[in-house]
Amino acid sequence: MITQHGRERATLIGTQEYQELSRKARAFERTGRKTMRFKLEGSLELCCSPEELMEEMRKIRAMWAESIHRSSAELARELARE
Repeated sequence: MITQHGRERATLIGTQEYQELSRKARAFERTGRKTMRFKLEGSLELCCSPEELMEEMRKIRAMWAESIHRSSAELARELARE
């Protein structure tokens, strides 16, 4: 990190990391999308019990399954109209 008056002004990174970031930036520019998936690395602190996490995951799965079922039913109704 390069600082000026105690504030970060620039960062030195390795060539390989720079090339990877440049590749991702070019890919992002080509897509014209506002969002792009990036891989995050690091650690995660769990702020609930494993049981609470599992219950929340069950709820999310149920909501996802319902949305799939609803979408399928809507598609079937549309096809039946044609």
